[in-house]
Amino acid sequence: GPFDVVLLGMGEDGHTASWFPHAEGLGAALNESGPRLAAVTATQSRVTGEHVARMTMTLGAIARARLICLLIAGEAKRAAFEKALADGSAEEMPVRAILRKRPDIWVCWTP
Repeated sequence: GPFDVVLLGMGEDGHTASWFPHAEGLGAALNESGPRLAAVTATQSRVTGEHVARMTMTLGAIARARLICLLIAGEAKRAAFEKALADGSAEEMPVRAILRKRPDIWVCWTP
């Protein structure tokens, strides 16, 4: 059934839940129906490190949670969060997918 709580973080690039911008498999990860898991391969970066192959929960699985919390820390991530709230694609900033699907998400930020 749906999860009671899902706790997410967010990177300065707008990734969350291993949904990295322009990752191979991102479309499957952002699917709202079908499997609850997806495989993604990110482009190696400072954020991903050398481990770019990931398994992740899909948007459909996460979005059904009763409560979703997004934890962010620091000014750079606050700026990324503000950018994610603006118009743009989820391919560019995947956190937009969950922010748009679940506007009731509980965002916790600390400087």
